[in-house]
Amino acid sequence: MFSGVILLQALLATLVAYRTSKLQNDESSRSKKKSSDSAAVSIQLFDKLSKKFAILSLDVYGSRVAELLIALAPSALYLELIDTVCGSEFGMDEIIQNNNAHHVLIKLVEFCTDIPLLLVLTKALCEKLDVILSSGHGMILVGLSKKLSDGDQKKAMCGRHGSASEWNQCQSLFVTALKKSYGEHGPQGWTDDQKRDYFVVVVGALYPKNFRKDPKITTQNICMPGSQIIQALCHFKENSVINNSFLKLTPELLLEYCSNVFGSFAVEKLLSTQKGQKNFYQPFLKSLIDIAPELALTKFGSRTFDFIWKSVDLKTRELLVEKMLPVEPKLRTNEFGRFLLGKLNLGFYRRSADAWRTQQMAFEKQKADLRTILEMSGKKK
Repeated sequence: MFSGVILLQALLATLVAYRTSKLQNDESSRSKKKSSDSAAVSIQLFDKLSKKFAILSLDVYGSRVAELLIALAPSALYLELIDTVCGSEFGMDEIIQNNNAHHVLIKLVEFCTDIPLLLVLTKALCEKLDVILSSGHGMILVGLSKKLSDGDQKKAMCGRHGSASEWNQCQSLFVTALKKSYGEHGPQGWTDDQKRDYFVVVVGALYPKNFRKDPKITTQNICMPGSQIIQALCHFKENSVINNSFLKLTPELLLEYCSNVFGSFAVEKLLSTQKGQKNFYQPFLKSLIDIAPELALTKFGSRTFDFIWKSVDLKTRELLVEKMLPVEPKLRTNEFGRFLLGKLNLGFYRRSADAWRTQQMAFEKQKADLRTILEMSGKKK
């Protein structure tokens, strides 16, 4: 342990010295010689540590050094680090399953700035998808999916560091690997049609330990990493597998999905990213409106209801109000439903629908005016 800490401190000191020496504009030959010596030492240290990268990754303190090496390594060394992991004498499986090394893999994905290298890394991880899932280290997949869904990074990397088609290929590989893995090793007792149609359920539940024969119970087991992957997939260029799966959910499963703390976040992300997709958005919104009375009575379903209310137009709000009128007594006696009554204003709507519409339009105008004021004040600063 102590030796690991000393090694980490020595690495930090050397690399910081190297970075500092590169930034300084020394005029004297002596200063230039010191800068050159520091650079040479750093290069040697990089070279030696890269050869021990896999071993370092497995150690509790060595993994910290490995993560630092990833963050500061020159691009020429990055492929060597990936090759070291993929071709490790310990095997990729042990790297994935190790509690220290799997964090290193996440960093390897995070700091990758070259699309062809990202493609190599994506292929390697997709080939080991079943190992990742069985080991319980799903955060590796979360890191990869977030990386591939980041449009800003894609723009920054395309051109000098690779092409958009290679980036899209990474996304396609990831989705195909998920479909293949869950098609072969999905919940026991599920038909092939269920595994395909309820793709967002199995990805949301993520780990085999969360799978049950009953799709409803599996939906209740949606976990945070699974939800994060679903949210990332919403940003993929080809996200039809996500959209089609959500449309295939039965009303009962959709209610369970929205009522799950992590599933509700995935549904909200889907609504916000797919609003322009009319072939998907309107049918999916209708499915949510159909279960609105039940949604309003659950803790996280009521939050999904509130998100829908804030994001739709006046016509859709009126549909929601019409849907909720018959269950007003239940809303009044439910701790979550009561929260929504103030927004819906059902009594006012019952007395005068026209006055209710006028009130809603006034509220929207106030919000628009406030946004304009905030934007103008922000520009002044």
